[in-house]
Amino acid sequence: MFDILVQEIAPCDQGASCRNSVLTVGMLVGKCSSCRLAPDNEDLDNHYWSGIRGAKHPVLEQEEREARATKIRDRQLKRLNKDRSRTKLLKKAVRAESRTEKNIIKSTVNSGRSSKDGDHLMADGITLDTKLQTNRQHPRVDLGELDKVGEDAKRAGALFGALVIRTANDVGVVVMKEEDFAVLVSQWRDNA
Repeated sequence: MFDILVQEIAPCDQGASCRNSVLTVGMLVGKCSSCRLAPDNEDLDNHYWSGIRGAKHPVLEQEEREARATKIRDRQLKRLNKDRSRTKLLKKAVRAESRTEKNIIKSTVNSGRSSKDGDHLMADGITLDTKLQTNRQHPRVDLGELDKVGEDAKRAGALFGALVIRTANDVGVVVMKEEDFAVLVSQWRDNA
């Protein structure tokens, strides 16, 4: 009856070069019974392979190679699936802002996204926010964006805010509220 309870524990084919094998440390200490590399243990999750003097297990080596290949394939797929049109659009937006800077203004120290003060500061008193409309020949004004740049201007301590809308033809159009235009004209008259 005792013979039925004792199960023969067989090491894997690399058992002679493993520190945890029943061949090297004996039946009581050996971990082959709970190692997934041993025969009939494929459904187990863990392995206890520990090579003597740097010995390698071919199954573990193969798994490592496959994991590296999968990782490389995943990186390649990620690169291939990258949205090139979005990347191009972002580059165009950066160029549009730099063109606006070059033409009429100096940049704020911090970008409008991080400190909510618009993209640019013109003449130390007008906050400008550049909007790129690459699919439009004629600019379309979003009044919500105009209100937002006005609020950004107040936060930054500027007189008022305006939008610079850059179209598909690379035409930059400055849009401001009527009352802000009146302030600009009165400032211009006072200085002239």
